[in-house]
Parts: sequence; C-alpha cells; structure tokens
Amino acid sequence: GVIHLRNLSPAVTKKDLSAFFQPFSTDYRDESGSIEFVQDADGLRTDRAYVGFDLPGEADKVFEAFASGRAQISAGLDGAVSTVSMSKVKERVIRRGSKADRPGPRGEEELLDDLHNWERHVDPEDLQALNDLGITRDILDEIFVTLRYQNETFAAADQARKGERSHPEYARGDHYRRMVRLYAKTLLEVSVTPEEPGLLYEGMFPDNAEVDMSIFDDEKERINTLRKKTTGHS
Repeated sequence: GVIHLRNLSPAVTKKDLSAFFQPFSTDYRDESGSIEFVQDADGLRTDRAYVGFDLPGEADKVFEAFASGRAQISAGLDGAVSTVSMSKVKERVIRRGSKADRPGPRGEEELLDDLHNWERHVDPEDLQALNDLGITRDILDEIFVTLRYQNETFAAADQARKGERSHPEYARGDHYRRMVRLYAKTLLEVSVTPEEPGLLYEGMFPDNAEVDMSIFDDEKERINTLRKKTTGHS
C-alpha cells in the first residue's frame, strides 16, 4: 500500500520518515526506494510525499495507530515537529494483466547456480580460447565468485528490486552479467603467448636483441603452485 503525506516540514528527510514508519514495516525499510517527495513545476520540493509499504496490511497498521489520519513527525537535524496529514492512496484496478507480486525467496539450488554458473554469460568460443591460453575454468570461477562475495554491486545490490538496485536502469542481475562478459573479452584482448608476446613486451628489449621468453615458464610454474595450494593438484 501507499500513503500520501501532507504538511511535511522542509527539514524532514527520507531517513526521518523511514524511522517513523519502520515500526509498521516487517522488513527493514529502504530509504531511497520507498519514499518519494512531491516536487513542483520548478523541481522544488513541496510539503507532500508518498510512502510505500511492501506487504499487505502494513499501511493499514499506520491508520490503526493514528485513526485521525494525523501524526506528529519530527526532523532529525533540528528537531522541528510538524503535524502531518495522512491518507491512503487507492490502487487502480489493472484491466489487463495483474499486479506484480513481490518476488519470493529463492531456493538453495537456484542461489548456488546463480553464484557459480557464470559460464552461461560467456561465449563458448571465448571460454575455449581462454582455456587454450591456460586460463581455465577453475581460475575464472575463483575470480567471479570472489567478486560476488566481496563486491556488493555484483551481488545483493544487483539482485534487488528495481528501485533498490545499484543500477536501476539494468534488469535484475544484468550488472553482473555485463561484467562477466567484459572481463572475458578483456582477458582475450590482453593475453599474450610465447609465439605472440605482443609489442609492449617486445619493446622492453633493445633492437635486434633476443626477447627473453622465460617469463612465460615462470608464470606457468607460479600458476601450478597456486593450484596445488588451493586444489591439491596441478
């Protein structure tokens, strides 16, 4: 449900409103996605706002506590108190289709598949090319899983609802998908081999001098050592 507020103090913030309505909400309130201040034609904030509630019956609890439709809401910064008028917004009937339900919790199997099955986002030919270069699936798996665990923008903030995602212009999970594709493409573009070490590496040696290729053997040995530590085999 949605509640319309009027006569708000100019000092009241979304944080103040979230704190005020939190006791009526089952889940932790999202400050940016569930509250919208009304602006005038010049883009200036008015004394009105809309406050959304996720679950059925939450907005009704507010009017059970404030039967008069009025409540005193204070601003956190200066403590100014204003008597606010509240009214519940009537939802329109959708003649075609239906109102989207809140996404339900995903099962363990679906969550694990979403975490580890990054290959579905990469061109199979690119995966094979990376494998031929020695960049195998286990290496990429560790990279992408680490990114999901350590960077919220590729995890919870990417899987949230539209108004709460770090990139609301993307579809759910699209920020992570784009990153995986770009990462794989970039690896292919910058990867070198002993047969084609690249102009950057060749430029480190004087003209007519033999290009030292031992760095490739050293890198192969380093990777094998890391694999033994993490998997127990090379």
